[in-house]
Amino acid sequence: MTTEALTLDVLGADAISIQRRRVGWSAFLGTVIEYYDFTLYGLLGPVVFDKIFFPKTDPVVGTLVVLSIYAVGFLGRPFGGLFFSHYGDRIGRKPMMVIAMTVMGLASTAMGLLPTYNSVGVLAPILLVVLRILQGFALGGESAGANVLSTEVGPDGKRGQFVSLVTSGIFLAWILALAASTGVSLLSQDQLLAWGWRLPFVASILLVAVAIWMRLKIEESAVFVKATQIKPPARVPFLELMKVAKRPSFIVLFAAMAESTTGFYYLVFGFTYALRTLHIPVATLLTAMLIANIIALILAPVFGTLSDRFGRRAILSTAYVMSALYATFLFFPLLESGNTVLIYLAMILPIGIGAPWAIGVIGSFYSEQFTDARLRYSGVGVFRGLGTSLGGGLMPLVAASLMAITNGSQIGPIVWFDVICVGAIVAILLARETKDEQLG
Repeated sequence: MTTEALTLDVLGADAISIQRRRVGWSAFLGTVIEYYDFTLYGLLGPVVFDKIFFPKTDPVVGTLVVLSIYAVGFLGRPFGGLFFSHYGDRIGRKPMMVIAMTVMGLASTAMGLLPTYNSVGVLAPILLVVLRILQGFALGGESAGANVLSTEVGPDGKRGQFVSLVTSGIFLAWILALAASTGVSLLSQDQLLAWGWRLPFVASILLVAVAIWMRLKIEESAVFVKATQIKPPARVPFLELMKVAKRPSFIVLFAAMAESTTGFYYLVFGFTYALRTLHIPVATLLTAMLIANIIALILAPVFGTLSDRFGRRAILSTAYVMSALYATFLFFPLLESGNTVLIYLAMILPIGIGAPWAIGVIGSFYSEQFTDARLRYSGVGVFRGLGTSLGGGLMPLVAASLMAITNGSQIGPIVWFDVICVGAIVAILLARETKDEQLG
């Protein structure tokens, strides 16, 4: 590990350029696969999972149970972040990213092979919960590792742009998940429930194999190796982090809550509400979200580039101001308009513009907050994982529950969404600007 990194440092620009390409593509593909596998549940869950895993429940209760298990997946993220970051800050980023990808691939493939409630009874939903936790556990390590490693190899002055190309993989993941969900939704109801829902999960194993092969070819971060040569890795990185870097840790926590909330509020809660309450055709919703994610895939690097020029804080805080305003005044009126064009806009605006506005910046913003490379993986892994769990992980369930106990009122979900955005805006404005800092 050390020899590889030092060789790159000695060889100079050509070797560093090769490393950047390898790390960039590997982290991008890993991001695609991890988020594809994790998002599939959110899209297919409201359509089929209550019928095959909870067939004896009331439809409203079934929806809440499905969303609860969706939230359970996020419980594994901070624990995965803690586990993978501990060793990622002690022995290196590369091995942890390989292991995280393997765990995610196996868990997702196993989900596609699960027996149904009619086959094994209550064991089926129990296994579903276990696999969702494993997915979240793996994603907690993967998402942090990909961001940290790509930030550490990114060029000074253009890190925002470089890392945004990696984080844009989230949108390609959502595109693939939407395409897979749309494809199986064309099957008859009987075919979908019998075997069609399994195909998107099982198919991901092929991409996982390619991603693991790519991971094995990347080099360790030279920035991390240099830092550990100057000072040995911390015995327990998280404990040292809490001694010397509380402020950036909590800045990442609150920013991550908004990051995941502003995505999954629409992708899961909005989708479920539109499908179950407004009875908007699933094909209309999936098509709108597919278009939105294609736009987002293009725009994420644009916002990353803008953050290199105008600063991470300005771009990111503005993103959450606009998200809060949209959720408060436009989302529900557009979605409930009954006009197909406006329904399309209801989903395209927040996912196609609002989400990349933030996601194009968050990768570099999180990692740059931690000045000590020996603790960087832990800071991003633990606090981004915890933030996404408290934010996007709980948002669909909290929003649906608030609507259920208030007879369908939209005030509860809107207020909760806005509170999370305001918390993130305050945290981001308290952070230091990092666009001109050097990490090497």
